[in-house]
Amino acid sequence: MGRSIGLRTGMGQGPAPTYLTPLPPSGRNWSVEMRPLSACEALVPDWTALGRRALAPHPFFEPGFLLPACQHLVAFRDLRVLLIWKGGPGTPSRQLVALLPVERRSRWLRPDLASGCSDARLLCDWPLIDRDAVVPALSALLRGFAKLDFAERRLRLHGLGAGNPMLAALADTGLPLLREPTGRFDDPVPALPEAGPLGEDFTLREAETIGELRDGVEMLLALEASGPLARAGGASLQDVREAAFLRAMTRQLARARLCRIALLMQGGRPVAGALTLGKGGRRWLYKLAVEDAAPPHALALRRALIAAMREAAPRLELLMRGDHAAGGGQGTTSAVDIVFQGAAPRSPADLARSLRQRLDRALFRPPSLAAGE
Repeated sequence: MGRSIGLRTGMGQGPAPTYLTPLPPSGRNWSVEMRPLSACEALVPDWTALGRRALAPHPFFEPGFLLPACQHLVAFRDLRVLLIWKGGPGTPSRQLVALLPVERRSRWLRPDLASGCSDARLLCDWPLIDRDAVVPALSALLRGFAKLDFAERRLRLHGLGAGNPMLAALADTGLPLLREPTGRFDDPVPALPEAGPLGEDFTLREAETIGELRDGVEMLLALEASGPLARAGGASLQDVREAAFLRAMTRQLARARLCRIALLMQGGRPVAGALTLGKGGRRWLYKLAVEDAAPPHALALRRALIAAMREAAPRLELLMRGDHAAGGGQGTTSAVDIVFQGAAPRSPADLARSLRQRLDRALFRPPSLAAGE
């Protein structure tokens, strides 16, 4: 391959990376494809089928999430998707067996970097891998990533809890697996103390139809816009693109039953709401909002909402980010770094060409994009 691959933890202290080439040959029946996310509309049937067969499924790499994000959000507009196919083009048995979004990061006076999508909206970001072809599909995906035409390639997978089968799959590829604790994600929400009396009984209302979910999203956005986040200018309703993405994303994921809205009602009016993504007993708390209230009362509303959701589904396992913490301690999961290095240094002509390209991008990019680098 002319390249070496290794896994490491941390970017500063910690064990040094180990580089080796353990990946098996891809074989004639496997093919690698890279295409812009905006050109993936035709792949929705194969993409959806892969999501159902995924070893470790999650809603953030479903077409119902990524395609609306590409349409409405600047951060996803230039995203590309690395695809692994089993079977030749045009054959009836051809299957999509792996999918990973990839982004290009331009860095001043440094080589451009290829990495997985690192947007904060993604509460987990491991690739979709067909559970019926785990090791060869994952190995082919890593090999495809290693062959991208970038001076540096780094793939960091977040949110890998101890029971996640993706950890075992990575180990089965033959790569040394080391993990770094990270606070970006919380473990399943711990049991919370009783909320205490709030003066009136609460009832939980969950959207069951597309129409109810659409109304529930608007109520959730209104609750968020009534609180301190709106006064700081960070509410979704204050950003036209963000609000449009949330409406489109929830509508599309709801068709696959991957999205739910829960509202805590008090005296016939909503006082707290939660948007969860995923299905079954394991779901991600994507957004939580309460009515504008003093901090002690707001914390009690958060606790009451989570307690009501647990009472309605006793086996529910909620995963949440630290900024949604509802009084429980913040847990940790793992992040895994996969580092890809070229075998030979680049020539002076290559370095000069890369410098000119970076200068062009820095000088002629729109100011809003340059400021966000």
